[in-house]
Amino acid sequence: MLLRGKLLRVTDAFAEFGVERRPWLDPAALQSRYHELAAVRHPDKCGGNPSPLSRLNEARRILASPPLRLRHLLSLATSRGTPTGKFHPDFEMFSHVGTLAKKAEELSGKNASPALAAAVAKAGAASLQTEISATLDRIQLQIRTLEEKIRSLDAVWPDVDPHSLSAVAEEFSYLKKWRDSLLSARTRLLGG
Repeated sequence: MLLRGKLLRVTDAFAEFGVERRPWLDPAALQSRYHELAAVRHPDKCGGNPSPLSRLNEARRILASPPLRLRHLLSLATSRGTPTGKFHPDFEMFSHVGTLAKKAEELSGKNASPALAAAVAKAGAASLQTEISATLDRIQLQIRTLEEKIRSLDAVWPDVDPHSLSAVAEEFSYLKKWRDSLLSARTRLLGG
């Protein structure tokens, strides 16, 4: 994050929030804690200084995102750098998401075509919307499964293999990218 041309780094997002370093953080509790802290770190309460709130916002960005939080936790917990996990993305899902996104881009580019072509494109868009929604549902299910995995790792924290934590972070990153790609494709189909 930039603050008046300077790069703002949060060295320990957990400390910035005053929470224990753990793999799992309850999103509602994190949001509640953010509102508590933001009220006292607002520039109006800090003599016009935006730095405390900016650091808090950067810490929230890190802690609210499971892959960022896990990588941050690993960087704090290991002195030899962040270990890499042994996650291999699902190539079939990767390919499927790319194909759906490309089809959505192609269909959304045909919105200004003659009436008959527009009707065909509209039918194709409806079918593609259905397929995108089904794929988003599959990805969301995988994300929920990963959240459960993070909770189970949290239950045995700190006795967690850093490589397994890193693999979960990597998998989460892929799922989020795929989900974001499909959400963008769906928005294009809707004319947004």
